[in-house]
Amino acid sequence: MSSTRKIISGFLVILIFTFLINFPATGNAVDSLKIAVVLEAPNQVELDSLSGQLIQTFDQYSQLNAVRIDTNLSISIEPFAIDSIALAILKQQQFQGLVLVSISKADSIETLLIKAMKIDGLTPKIITEMDFTSDSLSNKINLIVEKIADYFQSLKTTPADFRVLIVPMGLPNQDSLFLSYRQALIDTFRAAFTSPLFSNIHLQILPQDSTDGWNHSSDWNESTLLKIQQTYQADMVIWGKIDRNGQQDIIYYPYLMLSKQSNPGHSDHADIKSLTGKTCQPKQFSFAPVTINKVTHITTFLLGYFLVQSKRYTEAIKILKSVNSMPADFYLAESYLNRGVSRGQNFVQAQADWDSSVFYLKKCIIEAESPYDSICVNNNLGVAFQMLGKPDSAIFYFSQANTSATNLTDHHYFVQTSNNLGNVYLLNGQWKQALDVFQSSVEAVEQSKDSLNLAATYENLGNIYQLILQRNKAITHYNNALAIRKSIKDEAGIAKSLHFLGDVHQEKNELETAKEYFKQSLSINQKLCNEPRIADSYDRLGQVFQGLGSLDSALIYYQNSIETFEMLDDSNGLVRTILHQASVFQKQKNFKKALSLFEQALQFADSSKSILLQAQILDRMGDTYNNQDSLISAVEYYQQAADLYEQLNNYQNLSLILYNMGLIRLKQDRYAEGYQLLKRAVALDEEYGFHNLSGEKDFLDQLEGILGKN
Repeated sequence: MSSTRKIISGFLVILIFTFLINFPATGNAVDSLKIAVVLEAPNQVELDSLSGQLIQTFDQYSQLNAVRIDTNLSISIEPFAIDSIALAILKQQQFQGLVLVSISKADSIETLLIKAMKIDGLTPKIITEMDFTSDSLSNKINLIVEKIADYFQSLKTTPADFRVLIVPMGLPNQDSLFLSYRQALIDTFRAAFTSPLFSNIHLQILPQDSTDGWNHSSDWNESTLLKIQQTYQADMVIWGKIDRNGQQDIIYYPYLMLSKQSNPGHSDHADIKSLTGKTCQPKQFSFAPVTINKVTHITTFLLGYFLVQSKRYTEAIKILKSVNSMPADFYLAESYLNRGVSRGQNFVQAQADWDSSVFYLKKCIIEAESPYDSICVNNNLGVAFQMLGKPDSAIFYFSQANTSATNLTDHHYFVQTSNNLGNVYLLNGQWKQALDVFQSSVEAVEQSKDSLNLAATYENLGNIYQLILQRNKAITHYNNALAIRKSIKDEAGIAKSLHFLGDVHQEKNELETAKEYFKQSLSINQKLCNEPRIADSYDRLGQVFQGLGSLDSALIYYQNSIETFEMLDDSNGLVRTILHQASVFQKQKNFKKALSLFEQALQFADSSKSILLQAQILDRMGDTYNNQDSLISAVEYYQQAADLYEQLNNYQNLSLILYNMGLIRLKQDRYAEGYQLLKRAVALDEEYGFHNLSGEKDFLDQLEGILGKN
C-alpha cells in the first residue's frame, strides 16, 4: 500500500479490550466485542503518556479491559486505510473493531484525532478531534472512552424485523394459467428473499383462498388492508391483481401500502427552538407491472426502503439508484435529505445532499399518481428548500401541499402541511402570516383528534406570541401543549414543552420559575439520554443562574454544557456556550480568561465558516478590550467585526459597533474621525428604523457644533 503512511514500530501500541454488554442475572457477560486500538504520536514520551491515560480510564469501567501490546502493523491514520495483511492479522486474532488514535503537530499546535470502525468495513466515524494538551485531555479522556464504547455498542444493535405481506390476487374462475402464474410469481419472490441481505425482512404470502373474490383493486380499500395488516402483523403489504396486458400476456400489477406503525415519522431535525418541518410519506405507491422474471425492481426497492428505515442512508442511496420508479425516487430524496442533516457542520456535503433531494423530488412531481403523492412530494420539497436556506421556495412548496390538503378528508395532511408552512413563515420573520396559518389549523387538528399535532400547533402558536412579546398568551398555549403531552405520556414532548415554558419565563425575568422548568426538562432528557437537549438545558440553566447572580453555579452548568457539546461535535452549541461562559468571566473582571475563551470560540467559528458567528465573537472581543481601556486593540477587533457585519448587510449590529468605535476615537482626541463614525451609526439606525440610537441625535448635534467652532 504505497500511498499509506507506515507507522514506525516504536511509536505503535495496540490496546486490546473486551467490551461486555447485556449482563445476565448471574453477573457474567454475554456476547463480547474485541477491539484493537492503535495509537500514533510524534514521540515516545507523548505515546506513553496517552496510552497510560487511556489504560487508566478503561480500568474505571467494568465493561472494558485494556492491555498494551507492541506491534508493527501497517496502518494509516489518514486517509484511514489498512492494508490487506494488517486486516488479515486483525481478523485472525478475532478483532471485530478498530480504533485509531493519532497525535499530529502543525504550527506548534498538537491535534488529537480518534476514529473508529468495524473490521468488516463499515464507514469510519470520527469520535473526536481536539487540541491536545495534558490539561484538556485529562478532563476529556473519560468522555472520549465513553463515546468509543457507545459507538461500538450502537453497531451491535440489530435492526428490528420488518414483515412484508405479498398478495397476488387470482381470478374466481380458477383459470389454470393464472394459477400457475401466481405460483411462479410466489416462488420467484421467495427465492429473492433467501438472500442474506433480507435477513431482517420476513416475507409472507397471503393464502390463495383469502384472495378469491377480490379481483379488482377497488375491492381493497384502506380499511380492508389495515385489517389484513393487523391480522398478519405486516409492516408493508404489496397487493394487486393478476391480469392480462394489451398483448394478452399474464402480468401482475402491484401496489404497495405501508402500515401506520411502519411509517418512520422523522422528528424535528434541529434544536429545541428550531421549527424545521417534518417530512411526510404516502401510504400507497404503485409499481411497474411485474413479469415472473422481473421482480427485482420490487425486491431491490424493499431492501432500499428497509435501509432507510434503519437510517443507513448511504447504503440505501446505492441500492435505490438502481431502481427506476416513483417509490425509489421518493425514498432516494428522503435518504439524501436525512443524510444531509446527519452531516452536522459539513455544510458543503450537506448542501450537496439537499440539492440531490430536490432533484429526485422534482422527478416525483412528474411521476405522482395521487393527491397524497403530490402533497407529500411538495411538502418534502418545502423541507429540503428550508434546509437549503431558501425560505421563499420552501413557502411556495409548502403552500402547494397545504392547498391540496384542504381538499382531502384526511385532516392529518392538512395539519402537517399547515404547521410546516406556518413554521417557515415564522422563521422568515412573517409572523402575521404564520399566526393566520396556525390558527386556521387548530380546528382541523381538533377534528382529527391527533393529540401530537394538536400539541405541536399549540407550541407553534406559543412561539409566535412569545416572538411578538405577548408572553402570557404564549404561556397559555405552552401549558395546553404540556397538558396534552402529559395525557398521552409523551416524555420527550413533555421535556420540550417544559423547556418552552422555561424560555418564556426567563424572557419575563421570572428566573426562579424558569429555573424549575429547565431543571424538570433536564431531568427528563437525562432519563431519555437525549444528549443534545441535555447540553442545551445545561446552557439555559447557566444563563438563569448568571441572571440570579450565582456566577459560580453558572460556570458549572456552562462547563457541563461545553463538555456535552464537545462530545456531540456540535460546534454551534459549543461556541454559543463558550460565549456565555466568557460573559461570566467578564462580570468577574477576569478579562484574560474571557479573552482566552473568545479566542477558542473564534477557532470553532472559523472552522464552521459562519461569518455571523465570527463577527459576533470579534464584537465581544472589542467590548472586552474596551472595558479594559485597551482602546487600540478594541478598535482593531471592532473594525474586523464591522467589516463582516457590512458583508452580511447586518446594519443593526453595524450601527452599534460603529457607535462604539466613534466614542473610542473621541477618547483618543481624534474628534473628526469619531464624529464621522457616530454620524454614520445614527444614520444607519434611523434609515432602517432600529431606534437604538435615536436618543443620541442631540449629542451628535452638540458635537457638530463644537467641531464647527474649532
